[in-house]
Amino acid sequence: MQPIVVDRSAIQRAHQRTIHKYRSVRASSESAFSRHASAGPVSHDSPNRAESFWGGIPQVQVRRSNWTRPDSESRATLSHTAHQSARFARSRRVAHELVKSLLGILLFALLFTSSAAAQELDPQQPLQRILFGSCIKQEQPLPIVDAMLREQPQLLLMLGDNIYADTADMAVMQAKYETLAQHPEFRRLKAACPILATWDDHDYGLNDGGADFPKRDAAQRLFVDFWGDRADSPRRTRPGVYEAHIYGPPGQRVQIILLDTRYFRSPLKQGERRVGGPYVPDNDPTKTMLGEAQWAWLAEQLKTPAEFRLIGTSIQFAASDAGQETWSNFPREQQRLVELIASTKANGVVLLSGDRHWAELSAWEDAAPYPLYDLTSSSLNQLHRRGTPTENTRRVDERTWHQENYGLVTINWAPGDPVLTMSVRDMQGATRIEKTIRFSELRSNR
Repeated sequence: MQPIVVDRSAIQRAHQRTIHKYRSVRASSESAFSRHASAGPVSHDSPNRAESFWGGIPQVQVRRSNWTRPDSESRATLSHTAHQSARFARSRRVAHELVKSLLGILLFALLFTSSAAAQELDPQQPLQRILFGSCIKQEQPLPIVDAMLREQPQLLLMLGDNIYADTADMAVMQAKYETLAQHPEFRRLKAACPILATWDDHDYGLNDGGADFPKRDAAQRLFVDFWGDRADSPRRTRPGVYEAHIYGPPGQRVQIILLDTRYFRSPLKQGERRVGGPYVPDNDPTKTMLGEAQWAWLAEQLKTPAEFRLIGTSIQFAASDAGQETWSNFPREQQRLVELIASTKANGVVLLSGDRHWAELSAWEDAAPYPLYDLTSSSLNQLHRRGTPTENTRRVDERTWHQENYGLVTINWAPGDPVLTMSVRDMQGATRIEKTIRFSELRSNR
């Protein structure tokens, strides 16, 4: 695993391009200024004032003198000079706006290339405090950041709907990323700790979208730019935004796996609409959630030694179907993940999810080597309008939370049997849902 780094060469190239354009605009402006200045000042008297033009800059002087009508030649000279001065003033304003725009582009490039790497996390440092969350309306305030920062996080996982782009127009999508990049609360969050991210449908570009979204490759380029992927990141060259990292020394390793549930996902099957939506389970063996390339990659990741593994999935894994988007719409794919965890003997797996605009705790226990807990946290700055959850036969805690919230995973590296606690917290940082699990409870050979 390689740590996240800033692509400084990209920043330098953007900087040089901006400086070059600025110097060109400045040289043109100075040349025009010199031409006007060489004409010297031109003035005429009036009963109360005289207007002088030097280089197109009006200077007002109050005079008390007798006014005489200028001759026709003087009037013509004055009119011509005033016209030129007005044109020059307009050109200076245009040049000024152009320079401002260029500097804005440079700032946007800096924000894009450094957003995930504002701080680097030492790969040998044991993780003890990990935040996660989802669903940010980029135009709305984000006051929950105050509570999140009080948690003193070492790492933040963004699980999708990080902006609400909902567009195939990449210029519109980029503008929405810029809105988030300049959001004051988000910038505070970004400066506090490293961020790892995957996407869901709204930042992917299409509501409930999957592999049939024609702009998915262009959207991926904007995504990896915004989150500051290094120049040699696999996500810049391969389809899909899935990735994995390991932090901590042997005995205290945490593996972070972020899945892509959009790029490869097959079309959803629709039926009679229920509370959660129109989607129903589909047992078609040709349908996929992750795609074969991502499945093969995931199998290798689960073989990598680690004590705890946090798998981020933008949509819920363990929840039963109720019409919404969920892994249970593809029962074969859901079972495939359970069997893959068992066959690779991957210990310590906990799933984290978003999407729903409320929080709840679910678990998959059927034929699993140990209970697979799935803690859902959503949204960071939106209320759930209905205020009640959909039916979920796999919910293992009767509490749900339908106001703004974030997720927190803490790990106590107690010798012999480390303890993981995962919780959902509200705007004030109060705990609304919580589950504590010992490492010994998440072992395939227990």
